[in-house]
Amino acid sequence: MVRQLFDEPAIAVVVQQMVASDRSGLMFTIDPALREQILIEAAFGLGQVVVSGRVEPDTHHVDRATAMLREVRIGCQSVRINTSPDGDVVEELDPADGWRRVLTDDEVALVANLGLDIERHHGSPQDVE
Repeated sequence: MVRQLFDEPAIAVVVQQMVASDRSGLMFTIDPALREQILIEAAFGLGQVVVSGRVEPDTHHVDRATAMLREVRIGCQSVRINTSPDGDVVEELDPADGWRRVLTDDEVALVANLGLDIERHHGSPQDVE
């Protein structure tokens, strides 16, 4: 039996335009440590500060069953990265801004529910950036 080309791709590559973001982060729809929870990390500016570990992001633990926030830890963020016509720019944050919370409770619930929708669509836990 000959498999037709493009029958069912084993992997997909998404290419999209980078957009400037005021806030960004990542989400595990199943927290690796607390499996009954969703883990959401958020920071100011572009998400590469979270992924690279350059800042301590705000960390949110959300109940998977109710999408209610169970715990939030505000991280210390000394910088953010923004886009400019010449490329990415690292901006220092005032300490008062660096200790300010990135997401409200309602925004955390919205992100958590979007994550659960994505998980249901794909049929398995997701890592979303």
